[in-house]
Amino acid sequence: MHLVRTGTGDPPLVFVHGFACSHADWQEQIEHFVHRQTVVVCDLRGHGKTAGKPEECSIETYGADVARLLEDQDLRGAVLVGHSMGCRVVLEASLVDPSRIGGLVLIDGSCVGEGDPAAVENAVAQAIAKAGYASWARAFFEAMFVPWSDARVKDETV
Repeated sequence: MHLVRTGTGDPPLVFVHGFACSHADWQEQIEHFVHRQTVVVCDLRGHGKTAGKPEECSIETYGADVARLLEDQDLRGAVLVGHSMGCRVVLEASLVDPSRIGGLVLIDGSCVGEGDPAAVENAVAQAIAKAGYASWARAFFEAMFVPWSDARVKDETV
């Protein structure tokens, strides 16, 4: 797993990005906290600089990877900060190894639907099959912005 660790101080902060994002999304947070705390940002499998096969890219695998990161980096009392899909990942990591977690911060948690999770996953899979992944992903991300959003940020994100 690609990661960047910088700064010193407790509690350590571990930032986990959302779907189709990377550690680079946390640059402003790194700059803010690096002078007083240990800051770790990572790329989940299949994102940024971390390789991953589609069959390895699940919330359970991502959560186990983050829990392993905490162990490998010998972080205790870590505050895990998740954005969007990263919220589900940090929640999973806290289930895998709660002894290393000092707190959780959940930012704009992802929710693709409601009801039976298997039915939601099936509906998303059907939508992707119908539109094609690139078209589906573009529409998915474009829908996250309001008309007055900064066009540069929108274009870069999409």
